[in-house]
Amino acid sequence: MPLPLVFKANKYVHADPDLCLIANDGEKQHLVHKVVLMSIVPYFETIFEYSRFPKIVVEHKGKKLTVDLLILRNISRDILSGIIAFAYSGKITITSSNVEELMMASDMYNITELLQKCIAFCESLIDPTNCVGIYIFSDRINCNQLMITSKNYILNNFQELCERSQEFFDLTSKHFMQNLLEDNMLHVSDELVVWRSLVKWVRHRERDRLNDFHLLCQSVRFGVISQRDLQTDVLLHPYVQQCEKTKSLVSELISITKMLESSEKIDSNIVQNPVYMKYLTPRYPKDIILVFGGRTLELEFVNPETMIEAYDCKIERWKTVNISDPQGPRDHNQVAVAENCVYIIGGHQGPFNVLNSCRKFDLRTKKWSEIAPMQERRAFLACVVMSKYIYAIGGYNGNWRVKSVERYDVYLNQWTPVKDMHERRSGTGAAILDGRIYVVGGFRDMCYLNSAEYYSPDHNEWTLITPMIKPRSSPCTVAYNNQIYVIGGLCANGLIACGERYDPQFETWIPLEDDMMEKKCSASAVVLGDKIYVIGGWNGVGGLRSVEIWSDETKKWVLGTKLQKRRTGCAACVIRDVPKIEDYVYQQREEMVAEAFLRRINNQSSKEKQNASIEEQNTEQIQNNQEANFHEAVGFINDNRQNFNQADDDWIDID
Repeated sequence: MPLPLVFKANKYVHADPDLCLIANDGEKQHLVHKVVLMSIVPYFETIFEYSRFPKIVVEHKGKKLTVDLLILRNISRDILSGIIAFAYSGKITITSSNVEELMMASDMYNITELLQKCIAFCESLIDPTNCVGIYIFSDRINCNQLMITSKNYILNNFQELCERSQEFFDLTSKHFMQNLLEDNMLHVSDELVVWRSLVKWVRHRERDRLNDFHLLCQSVRFGVISQRDLQTDVLLHPYVQQCEKTKSLVSELISITKMLESSEKIDSNIVQNPVYMKYLTPRYPKDIILVFGGRTLELEFVNPETMIEAYDCKIERWKTVNISDPQGPRDHNQVAVAENCVYIIGGHQGPFNVLNSCRKFDLRTKKWSEIAPMQERRAFLACVVMSKYIYAIGGYNGNWRVKSVERYDVYLNQWTPVKDMHERRSGTGAAILDGRIYVVGGFRDMCYLNSAEYYSPDHNEWTLITPMIKPRSSPCTVAYNNQIYVIGGLCANGLIACGERYDPQFETWIPLEDDMMEKKCSASAVVLGDKIYVIGGWNGVGGLRSVEIWSDETKKWVLGTKLQKRRTGCAACVIRDVPKIEDYVYQQREEMVAEAFLRRINNQSSKEKQNASIEEQNTEQIQNNQEANFHEAVGFINDNRQNFNQADDDWIDID
């Protein structure tokens, strides 16, 4: 902060002080200028105008002065000295030992600039060991900004907090229940973590907290916990067994979830009951998938898709988000995430228009901006993020496939070439593993490639590795469980659905245990949680809405929720710790879950009607068949009887 404006006039620089301030200990006198205090503390402006003060004679620079006396009884000597120094110089030393008292004094006297400095200091120190203490303190002094920051930190790091922080046990039932457990933003890997943290918190002071147990249990989403865990971990727990209300609640939810997970008919009364839906509705996800661009058909004159979709993995739904680039969508581009920004790299925009331009979307401000263009035009490129760099790899420049690679410094807004690959590649796949950039497959000179290589940024060198089992162009490539997975793509024999993974430890490629349900290329793939999502793509006819999900646990592909739009050549990315995530997910979550269950009810009703109709048709067909068989049998008997009579007549004649 610069010197107060009043000091810029020479007449105030050497003016004598006109006020003596004394803190509550009464030991030290502070001689100050009223006009300086009024410039930063509105409180003083008011009391100086409307209050009268006792006079006191003080000595200043060898002369006697008569000044007003003001005793501040709610502030210590050291804090008062700091505030006065801040008033005159704009500087103050904030430490973990004085920040609380400084904040209370700043809030009391409405010293806005000092309060903001204290808040910034606290925010810079937040970690799992102190976030609860900061949260409780900010709530006590009603500092809304710091309370929101500390609460968000707790919600985002709740699991680690429960395991590491002793402050976790200091939470009161009010804070714990109302402000944390009920919040949709509470991020945990599994709702079972919430249940176990509640038990742990109660056990710490069992005698005092057991009375609040049932009330707090109403904030746990028991309906999204697995059947087995509900039975063994929750229902059989001594706290639940001792509380009839909680025991009845959990038993009822077990029956409901069992019905919902089975093939039994769902009771619509349950779905429409807000009391039950409260426990069946998942919280907000911590991370989301965003999908950009792509086309309905793999034709140059078809415009890319403008709609951007976000995937909420907790309720398994895609949502349209209103963040479209005003410069228009692209296809066969790439997307990268760095420093809370999404970068759109290269691609097509319009017929045969290959771009070197790049765009940036700031997730905090939700604004688009242009960044430095690449040195090479690139579509069908690969892209990865490592440290502060975005790497643009290979691709098609409108004339030929390229082997050049360049990287973008997100801080300097500058592209710089790095060493070329061994081969020219478009439609290649890339992923990062153990500090290396792996590049696989692609297309060049009418040839589908199975070659693979990795780049070491430390040595600026490319190294060839074992070729893939199958040549692939435009496959999906991700790093997953310490291996490189390459899925689908296009080869000389057409589209493929199989996948393979590279184990760098043994330098071998291993076929995946299961093929995708549909052959495709030009899809986009991301890793979210412990699963691989393959999104959209081209099946030889047009763009796809389908999403297929792979888990190493099951070694199987399953179908996920379809996109809202068909997309080939789309680009997808995972946004972690999303700012303002409520803008990217469905906020009316209970209604969305109820809608999904009601859809199942309608589908079941339709299936029942269809099955009844089929059964009726089958019954009618059986009756018709029986009648036909009967008539056929009667005809057969009559024919035989006629033949028999004729034979009998013939026998008589012969005889």
